[in-house]
Amino acid sequence: MNRILLLTLLFAAGFCSGCTPRGVAVPEETPSPPEEPPPPDYPARDKLLGVLKNGGAPLWFEFGPGGPGHIAGADDAALNPFEPWTGARHAAGLVPDGERLVMAVNRQGFLVLAPIEEGLALYRLDLSQDWDEFTVAALFRFRGAPAALLYRDDVFSAASGLSPPAYPVWALASGGFEPAPVEIPAFSGLSPKEGWDLKNFRQGRDGLWYYRAVRDGRERAVQYYRTGDPAFPGELINVGVFRNAQTPYNKSEAPHVLGLVLEQAALRCSPGELPVAAVVSPDFPGLRYFAADSRAGAVILELAGFYAALEGGGVGIALFPDGRLVYSNGGAPELYALPVLPEGFAYTRLAVIQAGGRDQVLTAAWEEQEGFSIGAAGFMVINAPWGGSK
Repeated sequence: MNRILLLTLLFAAGFCSGCTPRGVAVPEETPSPPEEPPPPDYPARDKLLGVLKNGGAPLWFEFGPGGPGHIAGADDAALNPFEPWTGARHAAGLVPDGERLVMAVNRQGFLVLAPIEEGLALYRLDLSQDWDEFTVAALFRFRGAPAALLYRDDVFSAASGLSPPAYPVWALASGGFEPAPVEIPAFSGLSPKEGWDLKNFRQGRDGLWYYRAVRDGRERAVQYYRTGDPAFPGELINVGVFRNAQTPYNKSEAPHVLGLVLEQAALRCSPGELPVAAVVSPDFPGLRYFAADSRAGAVILELAGFYAALEGGGVGIALFPDGRLVYSNGGAPELYALPVLPEGFAYTRLAVIQAGGRDQVLTAAWEEQEGFSIGAAGFMVINAPWGGSK
């Protein structure tokens, strides 16, 4: 049976302050919690939420108004009203940062999981004051630093009276805990002060970066660009070139171990489904999409993927929305399953991080979905099925 994780709270007002599980009566007088010992001398102690230690059950967190809250499972998530995904709190992206894992939470800011001797430290870098009215378009690495691109939602909300974000890109220096606005040379000439919003920033299968710039108002304009490196200015392209670049990589273009996993995942889809994996990797500068098959006319089924080039062939994972998982730790692909989610919920993103000692941990984002809307959302951590590191 898989070893799992146990949470140690470091602050009295930690993960579940003010939370009441559904169906549990609240006594008139709640006894005071035992006094917590002072936390060790971790960096950025004011941003540290807690430490995840080796233990006995998966750990679940939901995104609340004040940051992530610890819950018993997705069944116990708050009954949030459904909102269009552009305005809802959810994991908008995961990106490895050296030994750390950085998550961009829509409307809120960054979360950081960092390995320490005891396990994993969880940090919250709150940017809600700057991010609350905008949507995270992409999470990527720029000059080695995790960076998030923000934009206005003008499809699901009445954003016509809202100016573009004054600082469209926020970056977190690798290993640091102080996010700050950053200028991207590829976006030069597309100033927010002139009404430009930057959207759909993504690396194409040719290795170039593609993005769309939109200016609303009486002189509405839509322009398409590409660049070989965000650190250099982009070039104007036509919409056809932009759309063609959105085609996923083929399975044959995937690293060997990931290709094997995608092949096995395709065998577990119905004939009318085309599995496409959104792959997070320390070896890619941003999210990459890989088609696991080439079934004409099939409906796309998005899987959460992960790949890392390691000694012995690397690690490849494909996670279905319902929790079915295909993985290879350098050998033949094997099957596994994450905890079952309630009806209407889905796993959306996946990454692996090595905790203290030799334990490797899966971090999986999940959402309650209804069409293009999201209700509850959060993430779960559990030890990898293959055990310790190589």
